[in-house]
Amino acid sequence: MDTNQQRLIYEAESIANRARDIISTAYHLLYGVAHSDRDCIDAVLSIPAEAFPDDFQPLAKAVRTLADNGNLIDYTTLARCMYDAGVENGGSLVASLAEGADHHISCAPDLDARAILKAFAVRDSANKLGLISEIAAKGDLEAARHAFADLAPFEYAPMPPSALPIADVENAGPIPAPLFEDGVYPGVLNLFIGESNAGKSMLALTAALSLATGRTLVKAFKPLAAGKVVYLSGEDDRAILKQRLADITRAHGLEQTGAPIHFIDEVSPLITFDAAGLAHLTDGWRELNRRARDYRLIVVDPLVTWFALTSENDAAQMGRLAEILKGLAADTGAAILVTHHTNKSGAANLDQNAARGSTALTSAARFVANVARPSQTNLEQLGLAPEDAATYVRFAVSKNSYGPTTGAPCILQRVEGGALVDADPGAVRRGDLAESLAGILAETGAHLTRREIIQGRGELAAEVRKRLVEAEGAVSRHDLEKAIVHGLSIGLLREEKLPKRHGFRVEVVPNE
Repeated sequence: MDTNQQRLIYEAESIANRARDIISTAYHLLYGVAHSDRDCIDAVLSIPAEAFPDDFQPLAKAVRTLADNGNLIDYTTLARCMYDAGVENGGSLVASLAEGADHHISCAPDLDARAILKAFAVRDSANKLGLISEIAAKGDLEAARHAFADLAPFEYAPMPPSALPIADVENAGPIPAPLFEDGVYPGVLNLFIGESNAGKSMLALTAALSLATGRTLVKAFKPLAAGKVVYLSGEDDRAILKQRLADITRAHGLEQTGAPIHFIDEVSPLITFDAAGLAHLTDGWRELNRRARDYRLIVVDPLVTWFALTSENDAAQMGRLAEILKGLAADTGAAILVTHHTNKSGAANLDQNAARGSTALTSAARFVANVARPSQTNLEQLGLAPEDAATYVRFAVSKNSYGPTTGAPCILQRVEGGALVDADPGAVRRGDLAESLAGILAETGAHLTRREIIQGRGELAAEVRKRLVEAEGAVSRHDLEKAIVHGLSIGLLREEKLPKRHGFRVEVVPNE
């Protein structure tokens, strides 16, 4: 017998036991509702109010009324709602939920709801069958047949769902809109990958603050709307978080955040795995599941701190963890953003395969972004010195299931306190190249097209390139192309359109 069969047998037995004591079952479920337990509220809303025993039906109706209006549900609001509905002794009924030492919040509200539904189906079917028997006894078989057809035996006891349901593509909803212009999607798993001290936590915090304030702090994270955020910090305590928030707000000119962003810095494993590789949900996970419904973004920083895996290389464990995280996102509608470390060879890579451990995690994520410090080659391309490696950070989207990935990496600069801001370190390099090129073209009197300069075509173009390298060091075609565009934009260079036998020739010349 497999695990799924065992679960179904347990649930069937549990439902049958609960249905035999339907009053206590209803008490436990509604007692949880009065304490604002989200699972109990959802369970009550999953069945019709008339399924409850008669005395409890006004309470079940009040729960639905409050939920439909988006109101908080607790003892006070339940009593007020029943008073407004004209329910006699409504306040006493609500107060009775707290009476009796055996009353407690249900540990399995979904089973309670199904038990109440089962008891109702038994009562309702018995009443209807009795009525049908009376009609048939009078000889009106046609009326009895119609009454039996109206019995709808599966209305409250539906058939089990198909193991392979056909997807209703025609009526499918739209792809989820991202929280930011370039990604991070609600209802799915999202990842940030980077080595230690590369800046992934600071960037995740910057993105969180950006969403909470509804303001663009770095171009990579332009929020489409503001939203509440909860940030689970596994490496930094509240004092460090306070300082980092101050550094970010100062770097981006935020006078005060006043933002709906909440922090959890006391680490408690959310999910643990035993020696057999089985996942176990902790009280911390259940509490996060309850709170998650109130947030648009949940940041878990980092994965290794909050999830007790026996091995990150175990594909089964990592896959199971991913499925649980996807389930949380789907159930709550929140975007789950998990930060994760790189493997040994992935520190400088901006690729989803740079993630440490099994690829099951990145395969399950719908959005993956990478943070990395610049390599020596990157520094040379940006015109930076080796000591600048600690000052700049490269960022790119390596996987986006619902949109494009980024082209060239974004460059961010660490400023005071480690806060990250948009940077363009190549601007100085482009300016120097454009100025030197203008001078060399003036000295040589060369009249060349963009393509001839960039590709070094012909003796004159080769001479220009040679002098440029002598003045500025190694120059790539990409750098030279950007330098020409920059020189034209600031007036160091201009283009002349000259007629030729077939069309025109456009030459780049110094703007003297």
